[in-house]
Amino acid sequence: LVSQNPWHVFRGYQDPYPEFVDGAVDEQAANQCWLALVNFTGVVSCVAFALLALTSLEPFRSKFYTLFFIVHIPSAWIMLVMAIWHYPTCGLILIPNIVYYFSFNVPVWVTQSVERWKQNHQSEVNASGS
Repeated sequence: LVSQNPWHVFRGYQDPYPEFVDGAVDEQAANQCWLALVNFTGVVSCVAFALLALTSLEPFRSKFYTLFFIVHIPSAWIMLVMAIWHYPTCGLILIPNIVYYFSFNVPVWVTQSVERWKQNHQSEVNASGS
């Protein structure tokens, strides 16, 4: 069934979560449910972005760097995921950025993990050899 909601018709998709009432689709309830979910994801994305922006300000970052570091990465991911869920077309813009992020960070993470493993392994060898 195609939604009669003008916004849905304009964007070209159907309601993904129709609610059934006596075997018939209650489109008004389905639209309200879907729009509530879309609005919720938009609000969560905006809140995460505001938190990201506020903790990135120089005075905050210089005084509370550990808190900035702890908040920055999770809020960035929450903002990205919720923005894509809120408006899937923005994924066309955001997914290349996510690929770019991983293409530079995964080699660093692997190198750091290998170096930690080498240090731990070397200390074990030195401890057993002494």
